[in-house]
Amino acid sequence: MCDQPAMQTRSNATKSVKVRAAAYGMLANGWRYPEMSVVELFGEPGRLSFWPEAAEALRPLDLEVLRGSYSRLFGHSVRGTCPPYELEYGRSEIIQQTAELADLTGFYSAFGMSISESAHERSDHLSVEFEFMSVLCAKEAWGRNQDHPELAETCADAQRLFLRDHLSRWLPAFTHRVIQAEPEGFYGRLAALAASFIAEECREFDIEMGPQWLELRPIDEARDAAIDCETSGCGASAANQLVQVGIQSPTTGESEK
Repeated sequence: MCDQPAMQTRSNATKSVKVRAAAYGMLANGWRYPEMSVVELFGEPGRLSFWPEAAEALRPLDLEVLRGSYSRLFGHSVRGTCPPYELEYGRSEIIQQTAELADLTGFYSAFGMSISESAHERSDHLSVEFEFMSVLCAKEAWGRNQDHPELAETCADAQRLFLRDHLSRWLPAFTHRVIQAEPEGFYGRLAALAASFIAEECREFDIEMGPQWLELRPIDEARDAAIDCETSGCGASAANQLVQVGIQSPTTGESEK
């Protein structure tokens, strides 16, 4: 005889994780360099029905205006007004920076994500970190739905660790900078949503949020080059890495994008 309350609980938990996966995916798209696909995504409130606050706050966009704001805030290089790269926040030694990049890469590879040779973002870019969390949530939802509790638990544990060691540490400082720089613009509103969402995530996982102010690390081209060579070899610069997401089915091994 089926345990209906247990089935309902599992169904609700799966739905909740799927909503979180969609929210992380939306945030990942929002912090990428603006393309028409981003304008279309945020220009149709129906696509954001899973997150009513986002649908209400993020108005339809003009691509050229959006690109202008993106360039002004984030620049065309690593160091803009509001760097969207984790390693730019906090003064740390080259060994620690290298270890942090290695930790990120280890997280990604452990869950079926690879670094593309033709990439155009670094592994610590905010959009990549959000996309990774979206994948973890999607994998957890799959595990719950397909009765693979070990997979679901592993992915939930990984979410907590990634939040603790990465997003919770630097996202408050990043979003604070963006909100100050563009309080009424698209990115200011997106930053407020991201900050609120991650704060709720941290409450759920019992994780302490980082401060709203972190000093940016000094720019040192020689040190940056050393980070690249230590983490990926001199022939494959870490500054040009992008994680390409593909959820590998535990049963078929096929990509579920």
